[in-house]
Amino acid sequence: MNEFPRLDATDLGLVGRLARDGRASWVDLAREFRLTPPAIAARVRRLVGGGIIRQFTALVEPRAVGALTAFVEVTFEGPG
Repeated sequence: MNEFPRLDATDLGLVGRLARDGRASWVDLAREFRLTPPAIAARVRRLVGGGIIRQFTALVEPRAVGALTAFVEVTFEGPG
């Protein structure tokens, strides 16, 4: 049984668009999908509330924030 809400073509389009640009405004999305900004906002809230969109993330330029580089070694010794 699927626990997620059903998605129509507009929902799928919104998910793809927000995956590429999570900062897109309601107005820009409304123009692109030919809906009103409140209708877009309601759809996005439904996608977030339904677990389809889990989070919005910022990709940070590591050199700009002095990011730390770490080297990690993982060794597996067999099952269980």
